[in-house]
Amino acid sequence: MSERRLTVYFVGLGVIFALLILAAFLGRSFLSGAIDKEAWTKQNELVLTALPLYPGAVEARASYSTGVPDSTVTIKTANGGPFRGYWTTHTYTLPLGARPDLVLDYYAERLGGWSFAPVPGSICEVSYRRGRTLLDLKACDGSLELRVNYQEYDRPI
Repeated sequence: MSERRLTVYFVGLGVIFALLILAAFLGRSFLSGAIDKEAWTKQNELVLTALPLYPGAVEARASYSTGVPDSTVTIKTANGGPFRGYWTTHTYTLPLGARPDLVLDYYAERLGGWSFAPVPGSICEVSYRRGRTLLDLKACDGSLELRVNYQEYDRPI
């Protein structure tokens, strides 16, 4: 075998080996359900910014996002992942005298297109669903918490 042919042969083997490594890496990410936290929370934020804000409510803390662990994965990372999605939360202080029932009524009147589901055992929490999006609304103890997961459900209703 000529030296040139041998070089082409080894380069070809190197390319095949590199493609196999790349395929294994991408396949593992796909099979483990790896998702992009930044992209997911950006979608959550789009939903949250489109929601009405109760009059007089003032932001109490910076928004934050928490991962929903993927129960189908047996090996967890140090941060508890991999995750199958993220919840993004906005927290506000309600004005004095804002009763939970009034806050919940305010949102019930303004969230047309969302289906309503009470939270069992609570007088200050409700959930809303629109397509695959889930919104948890909590108006307890003078604070308002809006939590969104834009793809909590696998299929729209």
